[in-house]
Amino acid sequence: MRNVIYIGLLSLMLFACGGSNTVMPSPVVPEAVNYSSCVVPVGDVTLELVTWNLENFPASFQTREQVKQIILTLNPDLIALQEIRSLSEFELLMQDLEGWEGDVLTVGNGTQRLAFLYKTSELTLLQPIRNLFDANTEEYNDAFTSVRRPIHGSFLHQNGLRFEVVNLHLKCCNGSEDRRRKALSLIKEKIDTEWSQQPVVVLGDFNDELVDDNNVFDVFLNDPVNYQFTTLPIAQGSPSFWSYPSRPSHLDHILISDELFNRELLTSTLRLSDCFAGYATSVSDHWPVMIRLE
Repeated sequence: MRNVIYIGLLSLMLFACGGSNTVMPSPVVPEAVNYSSCVVPVGDVTLELVTWNLENFPASFQTREQVKQIILTLNPDLIALQEIRSLSEFELLMQDLEGWEGDVLTVGNGTQRLAFLYKTSELTLLQPIRNLFDANTEEYNDAFTSVRRPIHGSFLHQNGLRFEVVNLHLKCCNGSEDRRRKALSLIKEKIDTEWSQQPVVVLGDFNDELVDDNNVFDVFLNDPVNYQFTTLPIAQGSPSFWSYPSRPSHLDHILISDELFNRELLTSTLRLSDCFAGYATSVSDHWPVMIRLE
């Protein structure tokens, strides 16, 4: 009897300590969620772009499956993602999404990576996705942090629209306003120099408010002839539609150049937690934001 008790206790200890031969319990199957009422319809002749901070993806064992369900339900043309922590999970997500391609980039040892996902039936990638600022300089590292410089893609829509898209994730929190201001000045200089006659979309987690006394966005807001934040009405509106609901604040923005002013049909926050109560803990602390262009 003592031997039986001993063996039982040893088994419990191995299980508790995660012994190498321990058979762990099977994970719970991720919940199937109907997100259809929390997204907006898309079309073949329109261009839908989404910015989405996935909060150190994956946040839980459910994250990849929930993200897959959301993408397939929403079905946009392109998604700019921020905070991709696990490269292997991102690769599995891409394998789950038939008809989609993408890339994730990083600088140095950063884990809050930036990525693009795009639907190949709608978009053609014209050149490899790259870091917008290739040079590893003190100026760029200070503006964007040394491991989180913006990424860029050049795409052609099936209906003939060629556009440049930038995905960014600026330095957060109070005290970093000058870094965000410098980062936005560098991005505007880049656009003005390289793509002054081309449609440009900048999406991402800007980590700042568009409506602010100490406004880091002035470099763009003071040039309304050439640039427009399509998320400005959201930022000026009800907090219930702000993309970072826990504060709440609206940090995820979409900026377009003048070539696209007359093409914007809709910019909307997708309140996915209205469809899935566990969204904030299982998926992300940010809601995605989408623009539809004619």
